Amino acid sequence: MRTFSEAFAHLAALESFKEDAFEPNTEFPEDFCSFVLAISVVYNDIKNLDIISEILKSAEPGKTFNIQPDFGEYNGIHLYLNKLRIGIVYELMELISRNKKVLESDKFATINQKMPKDARDAWTELVDTAFDKGRKSKTNVFFMIRNKLSFHYGADQIQKGFRHKRSLQPDMKPMISRGRNMLETRFYFADMAVEGYFNMKLADASYKDFLSQLHSILDKLNRSLYFLITCFINARSPWKSEKTQDRGLIS
Repeated sequence: MRTFSEAFAHLAALESFKEDAFEPNTEFPEDFCSFVLAISVVYNDIKNLDIISEILKSAEPGKTFNIQPDFGEYNGIHLYLNKLRIGIVYELMELISRNKKVLESDKFATINQKMPKDARDAWTELVDTAFDKGRKSKTNVFFMIRNKLSFHYGADQIQKGFRHKRSLQPDMKPMISRGRNMLETRFYFADMAVEGYFNMKLADASYKDFLSQLHSILDKLNRSLYFLITCFINARSPWKSEKTQDRGLIS
């Protein structure tokens, strides 16, 4: 996928459902409806990052790293997208921890059982970690995010990350593209600090291996969100196909 137009072309045909599907009733209380609506936002956020990442990948300057502006810009944007992914997972666990009643309801259990096993396993591990019941190890991506990798603009931690990165690559000079405007400018040393922060927090675990695990489990997690959301809507409302002008959409 090289352009946004290519991504748009893969969207399935439009369907609608009843306007009051997210309004509470005797079966689905307010907190249940609100929770499903919130995880729908999470689903879209993860998808948006995947689309942007795929398009970014098509602009990769090369497979072999060189010290030049385009490599620095590419790696900095790639780092930023992964920082967003980590933040989304962290916020999703916070959302889950505030909705224990919903997750323990019989209705939620019924919907949960309709998920494919791999998606349900990813969801269960996420929920267990949100409630501090998951595996406390470096192989549990959710545990690492909840306890070690959530990123905030803490000046002391960014400084430690910068020093850690310099200790790992003492020959790497702090660099900058000092242009006349934002488009021409990048502070590559700031990206060094963020990457150093993640390396520092992961300790002996590989940042590259962590990202590989993160991407793999997010694919499964978004499948679980898809099933939770669509099963909920299906229980509340019939689907209705909507007519749209044919623009080559692929269902």
